[in-house]
Amino acid sequence: MLPIKQLTLGFVAIATAISMSPPAAAQERACPYIRCFLSIQHDPGRVVQGAAATPVAEFGAFAPRIDLLANGSDSTRHHYQAFRAAYNRGSAFHLVGAAAFIAGAIVVFVHPNENFHPTANVTTGTGIALGGVLVSVFGMVSHHQAHLDLERSMAFYNQALPDGP
Repeated sequence: MLPIKQLTLGFVAIATAISMSPPAAAQERACPYIRCFLSIQHDPGRVVQGAAATPVAEFGAFAPRIDLLANGSDSTRHHYQAFRAAYNRGSAFHLVGAAAFIAGAIVVFVHPNENFHPTANVTTGTGIALGGVLVSVFGMVSHHQAHLDLERSMAFYNQALPDGP
């Protein structure tokens, strides 16, 4: 009976060692270019993947999170982070500009104050509204830079994709 106990202990030891080792991972096949390249669709504004144009992210008030670019190579991540910063900065400029424009319009259309010059509200309100437009222009410039950064980031991502199936 002694050899059976040794044999049983041997099997238990082997089974324990196998169960504690990490499972064998199947070698990941790289996603081919035709299925995984990223591009921008302009109507509606979104990032799509592959020839089938599978939506990855949609543009909204603030920069979308695109995990494929956030987890990419150093160059991909660098330009993606620049995209997010510029896009969010542009959105903030747009919000401030819109608020200033609305405030200026309200000042223009409020009844003139009898204690001041009758056109004082028009001049002040017009100045505030024009300031809001100028701030929004800065937002548009920042959004343009953001789209350039996104295109660069996607170019680095797409460049790393294999050509074959």
